[in-house]
Amino acid sequence: FADLSSPALDARLQAGSAAGLPGPVVADLDVTKATNGTISGSVKLSRAQVESLRKGGLYVQIDTAKSHPPYGTLRGFFLPPEQ
Repeated sequence: FADLSSPALDARLQAGSAAGLPGPVVADLDVTKATNGTISGSVKLSRAQVESLRKGGLYVQIDTAKSHPPYGTLRGFFLPPEQ
């Protein structure tokens, strides 16, 4: 990530009920506590979470001091490949 409006505080893998929709936290991730940086982590997914991933329902959310819960500052959805 780059050029956030304020330093990242935390990052999480989350599961929306459908692609583009917000949802609950699946796991916390490691994030660079800066306006530019990286996200890393390892997560063991359940079968239901794997299915959600295949349908574009999982995403990473970065929160900063300027975030407005529960929406975060930046979201990145894992989208399925086009058929």
